[in-house]
Amino acid sequence: MGNRALMNARNLSVPLGDTEMDCAVFGFGERKLVLIPGLSDGLMTVKGRAWLLAGPYRRFWEDFTVYVCSRPSALPAGCSIRDMAKDLAKAMDSLGIASACIMGVSQGGMIAQFLAAEHPEKVEKLVLAVTGPWANEIVQHFVRHVMDLAEKGDHRQLMIDSAEQSYSEKRLKKLRLSYPVLGHGAFEEAPDFNERAYDFFTR
Repeated sequence: MGNRALMNARNLSVPLGDTEMDCAVFGFGERKLVLIPGLSDGLMTVKGRAWLLAGPYRRFWEDFTVYVCSRPSALPAGCSIRDMAKDLAKAMDSLGIASACIMGVSQGGMIAQFLAAEHPEKVEKLVLAVTGPWANEIVQHFVRHVMDLAEKGDHRQLMIDSAEQSYSEKRLKKLRLSYPVLGHGAFEEAPDFNERAYDFFTR
């Protein structure tokens, strides 16, 4: 309990019309940082995971209150990346976040780009990781593969395949050692990524 209090970790559910958005929140700084996870969020959301997610972002605790926001719990057929950005903007309003630093990973980076383009007043600074402005043929092929894994409920293989597509061979040599335990906890970030992101947001 003491560690949870130290992190100020808590789990929130933000109403969005007929559905809701789960957010893991931690840190106690005045500035706001909103993290948007990638496509695998649809298989394992942040619901109830604030304490687990807070650890890798220890560097941010004093200066930021961090919000890791999942997709809405029920996405209608035909929901687009733009729609997801609109939902995130509504959730930020509900949470009282007028503007924030935004970090989007993979599909979350695409959502972040729409948020920045259509709600620039909400974005102080923007970090995009392992993402792009559109889905080319390679991305579309991989997304179809991810959808197949998601339908099978194979979160572990989804994480492994995502890593294999995202990291250099040098980085993969280390990551592959953790593959046997993937899906049982937080996925390891590049060791200096959070530090570099923190430096960017605070300079």
